[in-house]
Amino acid sequence: MIIFDRNYKADKIIKYINSSGCGSVSFDIFDTLIKRVFAHPNDVFIRVARDAGLDNPEKFLQDRINAAHKARIGLQSGEEVTLDGIYAHMPEEYSGRTEEIKALEIGREIKCCRVNYVMKEVYDWCIMNKKRVMIISDMYLPIEVIEEMLGKCGYYGWEKLYLSSDVGVKKSTGNLFRHAIKDSGIIPAQHIHIGDAIRSDWLRAKQSGMRTCRITRHPRRSIFTGTRGLDRKSREQYTRYQEVINNNINPEWDVYYLYGFEVIGMLLYGMCCWLHERFLQRGHSKVFFIARDGYIMQEAYNMLFGENAVNNSYLYVSRASLRFPQLWKNPGLDDVFGSESPYNLWYADDVCGWLKIDNAEGLKVWQDCGLKGDEGLFTRKLIADRRFMRFYEHFRQEIMTRSAEEYETVRAYLKQEGFCGSVGIVDVGWSGHIQRYLQRYTAGDDTDIFGYYFGLKTQDVTGTSSEPFIPIRLKPSYFCSLLLEYPFTKLAGSTQGYTRDKNNVAVPVLGEYELSGTEHEGIVTAMQNGILDFIGLMRDGYGFEHVDYPAAYAKLRKATKSPSLKEANILGELKVKKTGQNMKLAAPSGILHYIIHPAELRRDIAGCRWVIGFLRRMLKISLPYDAILSLIRGRNV
Repeated sequence: MIIFDRNYKADKIIKYINSSGCGSVSFDIFDTLIKRVFAHPNDVFIRVARDAGLDNPEKFLQDRINAAHKARIGLQSGEEVTLDGIYAHMPEEYSGRTEEIKALEIGREIKCCRVNYVMKEVYDWCIMNKKRVMIISDMYLPIEVIEEMLGKCGYYGWEKLYLSSDVGVKKSTGNLFRHAIKDSGIIPAQHIHIGDAIRSDWLRAKQSGMRTCRITRHPRRSIFTGTRGLDRKSREQYTRYQEVINNNINPEWDVYYLYGFEVIGMLLYGMCCWLHERFLQRGHSKVFFIARDGYIMQEAYNMLFGENAVNNSYLYVSRASLRFPQLWKNPGLDDVFGSESPYNLWYADDVCGWLKIDNAEGLKVWQDCGLKGDEGLFTRKLIADRRFMRFYEHFRQEIMTRSAEEYETVRAYLKQEGFCGSVGIVDVGWSGHIQRYLQRYTAGDDTDIFGYYFGLKTQDVTGTSSEPFIPIRLKPSYFCSLLLEYPFTKLAGSTQGYTRDKNNVAVPVLGEYELSGTEHEGIVTAMQNGILDFIGLMRDGYGFEHVDYPAAYAKLRKATKSPSLKEANILGELKVKKTGQNMKLAAPSGILHYIIHPAELRRDIAGCRWVIGFLRRMLKISLPYDAILSLIRGRNV
């Protein structure tokens, strides 16, 4: 016997078969050739109950389990029950719908089966190398259903299919193996059986004289993990979703598609369920998903809830489009820049873009005021710097005039989009600036805005008129909010402002998409495809009714705050726009380089968008980087 661990690979199994000299191979079906979408085989009965529109899916689950038990106890001959035999023992209340529900179960079983990509490679190798291939499995489903499932997953060319429900004897007693040996004429010592069950696929096959190859029932196919800090309930949820993920993963998937599928997909699913519950509780007249991060959120929400989704729309707003037009009401430097992160590093082009100043003219005045062309200032120093005060005063009147002109266009856009009454807004979050700006624009209009966010840094900005999915105490924005924002961004430029079309309708003006034409545009697309494919699985009923935030957030929390070196290498290569250039999130030079050039280390860390990833890739070793950085910044994570 040979046993392969949770990371078993096709080439190792093929090498074993080839070196054995055996001319025939048999395979188990479920958890070997085929994986079910569900975390547990019994989960399919919950889905069948929902498909049938039954009021109590949990009761149907128990009734179906009990019926199978009664059918096995009541066997008159043979060792295996059939699907017909099981449904003959269902309670009387289902009698009028037995055939219908049975058909739904068959259909759902076929729909939820997925190929085990690793074993498919092994199977195809056996067929191509002229091995006698057989399939031996215990299963109550009819043989024609199993044949359809195998065909759906691409398994063809087998010599014999031995199924307990068809033959009447089981692997678990050893009789199905003995029947196969007698019927096929194989020589047990020159035959290998491959399966996942210790008793049925190893012990009984071995007792029949066969060689055996045991694979694990729960392979680990995912890259990203995260059980840190989960209580028992959340760990159970996480484990079940991890099984769903593992049962659906193709090892050949792109790593960024996988990041969207297993990390962001589960997080967004949990949030969408939470959002729907909150929307119904608060009874909003309309909900707006905020550009650009709200794009995939809206897609996922509508995909999950369909015709039951609350009335919602996509709102083209951004901090830039809303901030500038209201500056004339609050023209002081503290109001213009004070709400920004103290860790923001401002260069001339950043400031010019912020204040809608021509770059060439702005740079000239910047230098005339004593600031160097490549000089950057953190927010607090910027506000207090006398040179920058002179720069701001030079353009102040021009800024205020243009700001006042644009103010009414913004209000017209909000009005025509129906932004009034009880309004919900959905965004990634952190500081709640957009909600604050929207509240200023709608002040006195009888508009009540409530914000829903993945996370907030503090409740102070929005007060009681907002709620985060991930509690503030977990500080989900530290230490790389971009790893959450990156997959959500719509593949279009940010909203720069608004103009009037020929019909005097206010329309958004979009900037250039910063990653357009780069390989990273493809990366974002891959992530978003992964997210929506996971959401599609959940829509089709392969998950719980909801997932609590600790389990939903677990993988992202681990990846951002305590990444493995593999995670840091994958995610650190992502690019973002900074100082006019596309820069990697965390791409340090080697540790020896920084020992020789220590000043560069400080510079690179200051300009890095993901410090934990930077340190993990540079040092290679696992340390509590999040705790260290929190201590430095005087915060607890």
